[in-house]
Amino acid sequence: MIFFRSIIRTIPWIPFLGILSLNAQVFDMLVAQEDEGAYRTIQSAIDRIPDNSGERYLVFIKNGKYQEKVVLPSSKTNVSLIGESLEGVSIEWNDYEGKNGMSGADSYTFLAEAPDLYMENITIRNTTGSGSQAVAIRTTGERQVFNRCVFDGHQDTYYAHKNRQYNLNCLIRGNTDFIYGDATAVFDSCIVLCLTGGQYITAPADTKLTSQLPEGGTFLHGLLFRLCSITRESGVTDNSYYLGRPWQPDASSVYINCMLDSHIRPEGWSTWSSNNHLSSFFAEYNSMDMVGNPVDTNSRVDWSYQLSDEWVNNYYTLEYFLKKNDVIWDPVPVTMALAAPEDLTGELFNLSWTGVAEAIGYTIIRNDTTIGFSVSPDFTDATATHSIENIYRVKSVSENGNLSKASQAFYHAPLSIEPRVRNPDEFDLSIKDKHITFERYYNIKIYSLSGHLLLSRMHVSELSLNPYTRGIYILVAENNQGIIHIRHIYLE
Repeated sequence: MIFFRSIIRTIPWIPFLGILSLNAQVFDMLVAQEDEGAYRTIQSAIDRIPDNSGERYLVFIKNGKYQEKVVLPSSKTNVSLIGESLEGVSIEWNDYEGKNGMSGADSYTFLAEAPDLYMENITIRNTTGSGSQAVAIRTTGERQVFNRCVFDGHQDTYYAHKNRQYNLNCLIRGNTDFIYGDATAVFDSCIVLCLTGGQYITAPADTKLTSQLPEGGTFLHGLLFRLCSITRESGVTDNSYYLGRPWQPDASSVYINCMLDSHIRPEGWSTWSSNNHLSSFFAEYNSMDMVGNPVDTNSRVDWSYQLSDEWVNNYYTLEYFLKKNDVIWDPVPVTMALAAPEDLTGELFNLSWTGVAEAIGYTIIRNDTTIGFSVSPDFTDATATHSIENIYRVKSVSENGNLSKASQAFYHAPLSIEPRVRNPDEFDLSIKDKHITFERYYNIKIYSLSGHLLLSRMHVSELSLNPYTRGIYILVAENNQGIIHIRHIYLE
């Protein structure tokens, strides 16, 4: 039996329903606030992800402000959450310590418990404001990777609670202990932005991952910043921020080859209470000011360290720092996107480009909005507005879900005559056993969800769809007056 429903002016995306076999599906799920058929919230999509999956599960999140408190439980393994754009995708909530008896740890906007999470192009924000413990993200899962993400809050923005995380090209905003916890967490080439109203950047806790040094003693794998920019918003005064303080004993924060703005205090580090700092490890290597000149560290507290080349080369590599139980975890390959597609061109609204080796598919962007996916290097845009200039770009998608940079643009000039699109409810047809009968003669085209033209018939009043498998298709019908009707049909 065939079911049909009206279509909006962009291709909608259908949730994964377990029993459906969708053609040319690049991502397993789509989250979108506006698109018909998509999951409207991130949590509702997460809830439908299979538990304990041995294969990676890809979720594409279209631009929007998602006002929800999100939990990725530990059973949702091997998930990639891919935002359409960093500027456009944000998850926002406003819990804080004391709200309805809530603890600071539970004030998170996003709780990441699952192992092997990959997240890209997403902003996570706690909107509470200054004055309360209010966590944006709390990470507890193993081998989690965040690439080009923003973590935005004030006090306790990033709670690196347990296990190991790797952050690349991220932005972390806050004002008090806003990167804290007892996880082993690396921040690589990140921006750490200090806001007004605070004075402490890191507050590491009892470091859970330790190793024995060859020369004796214990190495603490705590919070590590490499090639980061430690900067400030306007209004933050000079000499007003500490690099960190020990929340608990056996804590560690280390900065390597980082640029420090002049708001960092000459002493560098602060105590917390009792003698926490005496069992902790706070260190720097090659700290520079914002133009690359060496920072004067002569006034640093005497219980902090300036690292040697030998220590940096032996112990503060990713291979050593993220190693656990003698097993090396290299997160860098997970972050690597493929090359951008080349030679994008088109005839009418039929696009094509040079395929990218190892790409599992492509995202198609029209006028800065993702309109569809394709598993092959071609796409037909059946829903464009013909009377305006349409600008297309394409991105390749890796097996991990990473998006490449966009291709060069292809410009489609406006057509002089815009086809008239009529309300689908005015379009009559009857359906029986994969056979469609229309009330008059039409020029008919059938497209896959990815925009591939599957069938074209001229001046017909009936159509057989027997060759097609179970799934969802786009039907475009044009009558002799140039009026076009567009519908989705679903083959059971």
